[in-house]
Amino acid sequence: MLNTTLDLSRSGKQQGFLQVPWSHNLGGWANVMIPCTVIAQRVSEREVMKG
Repeated sequence: MLNTTLDLSRSGKQQGFLQVPWSHNLGGWANVMIPCTVIAQRVSEREVMKG
């Protein structure tokens, strides 16, 4: 299971982490934090109709 601190449905720039669960034999559960940047732009129906 992959968790994220980002809202993938939001437009604009965001920085956060992807959290990947990781377990080893010496201890309990942990998360590997992978830095991630998302730049998204939403296209409205009006813009699609123009094109």
